[in-house]
Amino acid sequence: MVAYTHTGEGRLITKDDHLRLAWWRARRNAEIEGSILRAIIMALSTGPLNIVASLGPGPALIAGGVAGIVQVLGEAAAAADGRRQIVAEGFAQMEPGEVEEWLHRDTRNLTLAVQAVIRATAAFDQQKIDALGRAFRTGVTDSARVDESLLVVLALGALERPHIDVLHVIAYEEPPLWSEQHGKADESQDAPSRTWFIAGLMRRLPHLSDVMQVLELTLRTSGITSRTEGAYGGVISDVQLTPLGRLCVDYLSAAPASTADAAE
Repeated sequence: MVAYTHTGEGRLITKDDHLRLAWWRARRNAEIEGSILRAIIMALSTGPLNIVASLGPGPALIAGGVAGIVQVLGEAAAAADGRRQIVAEGFAQMEPGEVEEWLHRDTRNLTLAVQAVIRATAAFDQQKIDALGRAFRTGVTDSARVDESLLVVLALGALERPHIDVLHVIAYEEPPLWSEQHGKADESQDAPSRTWFIAGLMRRLPHLSDVMQVLELTLRTSGITSRTEGAYGGVISDVQLTPLGRLCVDYLSAAPASTADAAE
């Protein structure tokens, strides 16, 4: 028995039509992946050394040449899902020829594509993969935000589920008073506007308390959070979200903000 679906225009689409469409989409995505790889190979053979260096993880990859690139992109089925999702989302509605033209138009485009693909290949958290796809898509569709998208992709690439959980608390939960976070009374500390402290995050997420310092360090060195400078040159152990951090939160939440909004 043949299954039919109405198109809304008076024509019926059979199950075979659906299968042909799925086959065409899979073939198109495979062609686009090939376009990316060809562009990478051309960049390695004709482009400046800094394009190669941007692919990471440094000298070992440069020494490995094209074979190293292919290895990093990976062909393992378990890791390919994230890569394919990034490619499909980033280059949606674009033909392979248009993809190649975009990759060759600016070395920043190639850098963004490679970094997004590498980080999606190594990602297994679906929320992270979705966020990478959205950030990549922004850079593909808006040439003015390519650099911003690259920084977001690099920052998101450093995060795993524990970092994302901490980031969610910082972004969306109202911080308790200083005394509640530190377990001791101090009215002078409670007076300023509320903010999260490492001690408070340890109390809020006790299963991560032993590694909270490391998690906060990763968020800070990735440019997602910052600390307040002390009066005598030291730092306070508060955790503040940066404009880049806000962008990352928005992409993780499926609501990417504009650059102007993130800066406010």
